[in-house]
Amino acid sequence: TVETFEAGSGDLERLCLFQAGLEIVDRSVVDRSADERAFDLIERFMRLLPAASDPWALFFALEIDVLKLAGSFPSTAACACCRRSLEGAAFAIEAASGFVSCASCGSAKGRTLSSGASALVRRMDELGLEGAGGEKLDRSERKEIGELIHRFFVSHMEGYRLPYALRLCKGVNGQ
Repeated sequence: TVETFEAGSGDLERLCLFQAGLEIVDRSVVDRSADERAFDLIERFMRLLPAASDPWALFFALEIDVLKLAGSFPSTAACACCRRSLEGAAFAIEAASGFVSCASCGSAKGRTLSSGASALVRRMDELGLEGAGGEKLDRSERKEIGELIHRFFVSHMEGYRLPYALRLCKGVNGQ
């Protein structure tokens, strides 16, 4: 790296999320190939993390961007059935197929996100890392989004396992 990561004074949670981000990007690189986009992602993540309002929002945006690089995260702009815009609407998303639907069309297999979590996932999808730095997640949104993204990684990244650094984060947060 050209730059160094500084979590700030005593911010173990940001340090754990930085390490988890490195693990996610490392595991997503196929056959150890040099993909400049993956390097750019981790550099931007490293630069933005210290000042992020909520480090989890930035971490989830990184994960979504990694999944998008792999072609495994669907657009959340419109319902796959009726093509209506999902802006400002809650939606269901099925991790295995990537099927996204509005509440009217619904998917029996899809996980319906709350309106708050839906809006956050849409913004992270649309704006990426730079747009996620100012977002704040409440505990329930963090859980919803984290579980959704975890399902995507399990479904689309062969041999995926939860980054070790996230287990450390749980210890730091007393969860």
